[in-house]
Amino acid sequence: MPTVTLTRSAETAPLTPYSAGSRLLVLGANIQQDGVLRAPLGEIVLGSATPVRVFDGLVSTVNTPFPVTQQLSVGPGSITSVSANGLLIPYGTTTDQTEYFFAPTSGSDLRTLAESGLDLRASLTLAGNAISVDAGAEVDLSGGGDAYGYEFISGVGGSRDVLNSVNTDVFSSNNYDPDTGIGFQFPDGRQVYAVVPSCAMRQWRCRTPFFRTPTPVLPAPVTIPYASSQVGRRVYLEASPGLAAGWYTLLPAQYALLPGGFRVVEQSSTGIAGQSRQLQGGATLVAGRYGLGNSEESQIRVFNVQSQEVFRQSSNIALTSFSSAVESANVRAGRAVPQLPRDAARLTINPVNTLQIDAAFLAQAAQGGRGSQVDITGTSIFISDTGTGGGDAVVALSSRALTNLNAGSLLIGGTRSQNSDGSTSLDISADQITLQNSASAPLVAGEVLLAVDGAGSAIVLADGAVISTDLRVSVADTSPYIIDGAADGLTGKGALVRVANGPERTVQRLNVEDTASPASLTAGLATLSGTSVALLSTGTSSLDPLLDISAENLSIGAGTIELIASADQAPTPGRLSLTPELLQSFARAESLTLNSLNAITIFSGAYSFGTLTLDTPSLALAGTGDVALNVADLSLQNSASSVASPTAAVDGATLSVTTRDLALNDGAFSFAGFEAVNVAATDGVFYQGKGSLGAGSAALAITTPILVDRAVDIAIGEAARPIDYTISTAGALSITGRAGAAAALPDGTPGRR
Repeated sequence: MPTVTLTRSAETAPLTPYSAGSRLLVLGANIQQDGVLRAPLGEIVLGSATPVRVFDGLVSTVNTPFPVTQQLSVGPGSITSVSANGLLIPYGTTTDQTEYFFAPTSGSDLRTLAESGLDLRASLTLAGNAISVDAGAEVDLSGGGDAYGYEFISGVGGSRDVLNSVNTDVFSSNNYDPDTGIGFQFPDGRQVYAVVPSCAMRQWRCRTPFFRTPTPVLPAPVTIPYASSQVGRRVYLEASPGLAAGWYTLLPAQYALLPGGFRVVEQSSTGIAGQSRQLQGGATLVAGRYGLGNSEESQIRVFNVQSQEVFRQSSNIALTSFSSAVESANVRAGRAVPQLPRDAARLTINPVNTLQIDAAFLAQAAQGGRGSQVDITGTSIFISDTGTGGGDAVVALSSRALTNLNAGSLLIGGTRSQNSDGSTSLDISADQITLQNSASAPLVAGEVLLAVDGAGSAIVLADGAVISTDLRVSVADTSPYIIDGAADGLTGKGALVRVANGPERTVQRLNVEDTASPASLTAGLATLSGTSVALLSTGTSSLDPLLDISAENLSIGAGTIELIASADQAPTPGRLSLTPELLQSFARAESLTLNSLNAITIFSGAYSFGTLTLDTPSLALAGTGDVALNVADLSLQNSASSVASPTAAVDGATLSVTTRDLALNDGAFSFAGFEAVNVAATDGVFYQGKGSLGAGSAALAITTPILVDRAVDIAIGEAARPIDYTISTAGALSITGRAGAAAALPDGTPGRR
């Protein structure tokens, strides 16, 4: 089958160009990348895992689809980069230094970046049946640098833009056309250019850097000799202050604002070789000649050369940071800040069968930036030390290779997208994931996510499996993950494992299908180490009591969870039974969240927790007897908005809850199966969001010094969340204003701080 081969034309790699937002797609049955591919703050796609007719708008419809890429190889010495490498790149224009614009292709529809969605989000996609990145290959996802918008401000700083051959000022322009509102800066229509000494040998995108359209020919009479642009040609210039004699590339005039840039305009007179004369005001007239390729003219010309210090005396030119503009616009609109140039790039890998990564990816964020997000798709995924095994029809991955990605956040089993409210939607492709690595090849990232969806989907963490976090990468995001069963191909039922060096993030499941078969999560004698760990399933969960979990925040989930107080209480098949032995393995966690779509059932007895969140529609009595729940800080919520099954009250059964701080969060939560529910909160009961607390027919008694809504911080531009909370019971309700001190918690209590 044919192969697309990319090679280098020279041993010395070209430097990163001053270009932003470009998109490159390479398709073929086999792809060998041995060359240098750069798309700063843009998008590179190598290969495809499916036949392609239209690929995300990059390729127009064709009669014969491009084939699936069988082998994608990134060879030693190659460079594949979407990083700006610290450059400040010209991109777009501003109005009043506030509205940031980028002209679309049509030229008739000028929209702000916020309106058009033309954010600079660097991304790389690798796809194919077999993908390999060899040792010595450079894959650069690192953050850093920025783009900037250009604005000429007419006024006391000057009435014309000296970096534009066109002059729209009716008083200072030449040959002004009142119908178009356009005139010339010079009577003969000559062009204005830039040269940048440090970039003379770079490869340039020879077009005006602020618009998608090529540098236009001036709307001048054909008798004007300078109407056409010479951008991209070479020019030899004699020495002038700050500019050594030599060959340079003529660039669009606005590039003169780059570090070390000069403004260059050809004069109408002829010159003498070696000629150089400084003018009043700082400009220098120098001799020079044009060249193209390896040829050069014999005619000597005269050029006016101006440094930035000189030409900015004649025009007030303001530059606006792209990152600052985008961040401010989104904050004002109450939206989450999207990926910025300081953030490491997004990486999506779609291996049909195998993935081998022998090179360490460059994925460091710049100061204040977010680490790279890496998404790996597949249906049935098997992860081992070496990337072998798992049987037929599986994607075999190596934990060593995955660690080499140096991901800030690694999602295995799907892709993600950020929503305007800051939440992250997961589009899950996998239905089976097995992790069978060892301590000699741990799976490491700032955040590791394993996700499956669908009927019978399963995650297995085998004995000896190890997931740990990269302490160099902190994942500070606290917004929720969203799994929507109404999305194409999803059911909402599944399982998820998260290990992160960062705070806890909730997983909200929406529109969960009732007919889907249960998912499962099995964790053997595995080791999970991070600031936050989540083991969540909408079906069954099986956790070995000797499971080694080291985390400050621990979240455990299953279709139904039951709390067992003693050995004589038999576990119920199909439920996650939290026995005293299993709860003891959670003792290192400072906070514990129990998440159940159906209900959390609780046997009679006494239970002690530190910081505990019950995320479920119901806490229901299992069997008979009384329950005493002693919790330092307790939160009740139902993030999935699932509905509890009715449970009849047991005669004489009492639930006694003693806590310091009781938080009533979003969703309908109920106590079920009790004849009486007594809640004592020594510091207060605080409600927030929209939800309810019900007690069925039980007598509900709340003793607290205060019952009030929780104060929340609202960012500038963010809409206030309405608070609508209901406390109800069909029995007697009493709220009294004094509570006794909470009982002391013994050592080894889960969630104890």
